[in-house]
Amino acid sequence: MSAVVHHGGGGTTAATLAAGTSQVVCPFVAGQPHWAQRMHAAGAAPRPLPHRP
Repeated sequence: MSAVVHHGGGGTTAATLAAGTSQVVCPFVAGQPHWAQRMHAAGAAPRPLPHRP
């Protein structure tokens, strides 16, 4: 696959980084916004997409 769209949990973020796959993070609870911002700051993902119910 060319990209992973995920919630931004620590495990999913780590697995995506280990796989070397592009990622888009859509955080909505707990530590997910933190990891989404870290991936954006590191250049590993675009700005996080906010969850919209």
